[in-house]
Amino acid sequence: MFSNPRNFVINNSHFTDQSVNVFSNGPSGIDVLLKASTSEAAYDSSARDPPPRCFPGTREQYIQDIIHWALSNDDQACQPLFWMKGLAGVGKSALAQSCVELLNGLGKPCAAYFFSVNGKMKHGSFFNIVAYQLSTIFPQYRDLVDSKIRRDNTLVEKSMASQFKTLIVEPLKDLENQGKSIGFRVPIFVDGLDECESQDAQCQIIELIASSARDGSIPLCWAFFSRPERHIEATFGRTNVSSICYHTILPVSRDADGEIELYLRVGFENVLRECNLPAAPGTPWSSIEDMKVLVDASSGLFVYASTILRYISHSTSLGPERPLREVLDVIFHGQNLANRGVSVSPFEELDKVYMLIMQRIPSRAKPVVQLLCAILCFCGPLSYGDGRGAAVLGNLLRLSAVEFRTTCQQLSSVLHFQNQGQQLSFHDVDTTLPFNHINPCAISKLCGIVRAQLGGSIAFYHKSFFDFLIDPKRSGNFCVKSAMAENALFEHCFDLRLELEASYVVNGSELMLAIGKQSSAESLSYPFADELTNSVLKTETYALSCTICSGLAGRPLLNPKLREKLRHCDFCKNFGCSGYFENIGGSILFRTHPGELRYLESDGFKKMIQQKIEAGALRICRPSLIKQIKILLRKPSRDQIESGLCMVGHGKKATYWYWEINREKDYFQTIESLTEAEIEKICNGDRLTPELGGRRGGTVFE
Repeated sequence: MFSNPRNFVINNSHFTDQSVNVFSNGPSGIDVLLKASTSEAAYDSSARDPPPRCFPGTREQYIQDIIHWALSNDDQACQPLFWMKGLAGVGKSALAQSCVELLNGLGKPCAAYFFSVNGKMKHGSFFNIVAYQLSTIFPQYRDLVDSKIRRDNTLVEKSMASQFKTLIVEPLKDLENQGKSIGFRVPIFVDGLDECESQDAQCQIIELIASSARDGSIPLCWAFFSRPERHIEATFGRTNVSSICYHTILPVSRDADGEIELYLRVGFENVLRECNLPAAPGTPWSSIEDMKVLVDASSGLFVYASTILRYISHSTSLGPERPLREVLDVIFHGQNLANRGVSVSPFEELDKVYMLIMQRIPSRAKPVVQLLCAILCFCGPLSYGDGRGAAVLGNLLRLSAVEFRTTCQQLSSVLHFQNQGQQLSFHDVDTTLPFNHINPCAISKLCGIVRAQLGGSIAFYHKSFFDFLIDPKRSGNFCVKSAMAENALFEHCFDLRLELEASYVVNGSELMLAIGKQSSAESLSYPFADELTNSVLKTETYALSCTICSGLAGRPLLNPKLREKLRHCDFCKNFGCSGYFENIGGSILFRTHPGELRYLESDGFKKMIQQKIEAGALRICRPSLIKQIKILLRKPSRDQIESGLCMVGHGKKATYWYWEINREKDYFQTIESLTEAEIEKICNGDRLTPELGGRRGGTVFE
């Protein structure tokens, strides 16, 4: 109270201490912000170590373009938003990671949020971690945010709109008003937005950021990387968002084959180095053939190649040769490694992505989506550019055009929907008549368009999704070859088949509308404007339903009671439409593509025939009938040719079915006809066109 007091006395007095001590109790505002953040989402988080990143020498142009956008300070010429969309596994996260690492290496400030593929990232922490990362870069911004949260700790728990406003927008505007602006654009990278737990939150994040970016009041630019999910595309497609956003696509393209080969070759060299093995000539790593197989199997999908390399490098085998052979076995033969004592699938990481896609389909949509997957897998591993017509598939599923498109959007990450390229055009053709009243030559082109393009074309982006769906060890409950899936598909197609059969009557070898049916459109859920198109569409749909029922009838998992239902089908009505085979004067000829006989499981095929015979759907023709057909008199030379003739159905609904496995000429074929004589003529080449007859050793049919 007194400085250096000397020689004085104070009596009978009272003193009051009014000094104030200030103590900093509790965590700082920044500590509260950090606790409310998701540290696992940072680009250098230990939870993501090692993160996906682009291999040196790959994706260079994409990286250059993104870095140029991120560092541009020309607000007039450079949009504040950037969106790169691409399918699962195409390399979006690796690009985002590489760009963030490059910017940090250059000493350029940036922030990043990586949503996790495990789907656990909650949107409530998104703006918190962005604010925290900015606070570690800019001290003055940090002080403002710290002060705000000290005054109100609940800011970090409020809505996303409130967090964005109070923790990011307001502090940056305050700095601007104080003349302490950052002075340049700071890029914020947001990877895997589609992995955020809520679709509504995904859209809200885009809308909040776009709203702020439009007025240009804060010095931030935002780069988004995501799958082309329907709701995300719709949000970025809005005029108020698209006008301030760069859009780009990271495609699955064979143009990346060279980069994938480089990635695999260097990766194999690293594996050898880690095993302390020399890269000697003649090892699997120097095999041109093996490398070509791996690159072809990757088909432009980087995650496929990285999964292969990860499996080989992490294997516990004595050296890398065995795991490489296991991978090649899977690619060549689709062998189930679990049955051979291999506990881990080479594509375990890829399967996690595909499983997540399937699990996120809304429960109300799952049954029809799984039916669509089963149909596409039944048709074979069709890839991008070689799809099935949307209208046929939609009618097969009994969906309208809108319903079918909505169903496909549930699989937009793995399913390519290409709009119809070749439009229908009719010259001097009466489109009010059904196709069986039109010259066959004029109708041939229409059949091809309907089968493959009408309404759009559908195919998987990558064969690896097909492989995933058909392997129960990989896809579990989503496997299309499970008893439940096959029974559901058979029952659906069988019911549709009976429904369509009831709308037809047979006139000779032609199909006619049944009495009381005014048009083909009455039987279609996805019709078009004219009778000609609808009549072809209806018969193509019917033909596919017949093909699926016939194919599933021989599967061992099919319920025998369902198989017996085939007895009630009118097999005569298979004819009069080109279906998925070559229609030759009312008979249907199917023959495999050149070189594809090796994929035929002949033992399984013959077992299927036996099961159909036991179910009463097939009957073997008497030997005397077989002898009347010259082609059946040929004796197999060293088992090069196997064949048989059966009756399909009963009574007036029956047809003849001939099958042949010809190893000598490398093809498998079947012929269906109303008479034996027609089968004999086709086998002898009498009914084949010059083009087909000249290529009997390997005729290419759909």
